[in-house]
Amino acid sequence: MNHDQPQAQFYNFLARVLEDPEARASFEDAQSRNALVDALIRARHRLSLTQKQLASRMGVKQPSVSGFETEGSDPRISTIQRYARAVDAHFWWEIRYNSDAGVRQDVYRPGNVTVGHELCQGEPSPRALSWNPKPKRCVSGNFDLAS
Repeated sequence: MNHDQPQAQFYNFLARVLEDPEARASFEDAQSRNALVDALIRARHRLSLTQKQLASRMGVKQPSVSGFETEGSDPRISTIQRYARAVDAHFWWEIRYNSDAGVRQDVYRPGNVTVGHELCQGEPSPRALSWNPKPKRCVSGNFDLAS
């Protein structure tokens, strides 16, 4: 059995999906968030801090740190800043314009996606490997995590 086949199939599927500009933008946003959270987790590990110790520095409880570090989290900027300060760092961001036309030519041009695109290269982070999304259910018109 070829273990590379499912990965190749996934990258082929991803390449097709990422031809859609909205899907590509969402994917890039998630990749950016994940890279940022991964960098903060590495900073915590560099200081040999447990989640509980970091939580104490942030003025929150350990489950808050665990939730922040979970794959798929979408943290607020203020939380990112507080986490960064707690690991003796700072959070800095910038806005980069895509092009004069307002469209990223290198990203949104149909057919420009290749298998193993730079956004997908490298080994997945331990956080990504441990991600287990919970099914969602609709409760009174709002989505809730199923227990």
